[in-house]
Amino acid sequence: MIMVKYIHSINLDNWHVCWNLSLKGILISPKLFLKYNPEFVIKNTESLISEITSTPTPTGIIILTNKNQDRVQVEIEFEKIRQEKYSHLPSRFNCLWVAENSESGNKLIENMFNSSEERRTLPVEILPQSKIHKTDKRWYEKYYSNNNKEFIDNYWLGKEYNSKARWEFLVDGGFKISKEEILFLRDIIRKRHVNVLGKGFIEKTYQLHLL
Repeated sequence: MIMVKYIHSINLDNWHVCWNLSLKGILISPKLFLKYNPEFVIKNTESLISEITSTPTPTGIIILTNKNQDRVQVEIEFEKIRQEKYSHLPSRFNCLWVAENSESGNKLIENMFNSSEERRTLPVEILPQSKIHKTDKRWYEKYYSNNNKEFIDNYWLGKEYNSKARWEFLVDGGFKISKEEILFLRDIIRKRHVNVLGKGFIEKTYQLHLL
């Protein structure tokens, strides 16, 4: 069986993500993080909001900041159906996003983020025990123009929209990157984020995480 290779994109100006990945080369989903660090859980009795953790994904941030009403409503509808029918699948509110390491996957990643950001696309290896949901993003896009609840079901069922599917993968768990990518990110930290973390702290920490 051929293993699917995945890619993930990070903003090089986001010191927090770059720093975390530069230590051990591992990034985990917010939900998995909170499983082992319950003290960071946001206390909220509303099930929808409880899925938006204290370390939310871009989707979770959109919900919390309420800046795009149309997008917020769509995300809420998708999450409601997930909780009602597909609660075993990763939530868009707190998952990691990856794509296939292919031409179509790279294009999907490029279109997903702000073009003004300087980003780096990283080949990643999904960690064992992670939950992965492969789904066609076209169902999500179609729902914007036609609020047909069947589109939401098709999204969570992982159905193919057509022969030109735009597959995205929602990951509840984590992934790791190569040693070469870790070293690249350490250079980024030293060059761009030394004012945030301090040179002494950076070097001392990296001495504790020798590769």
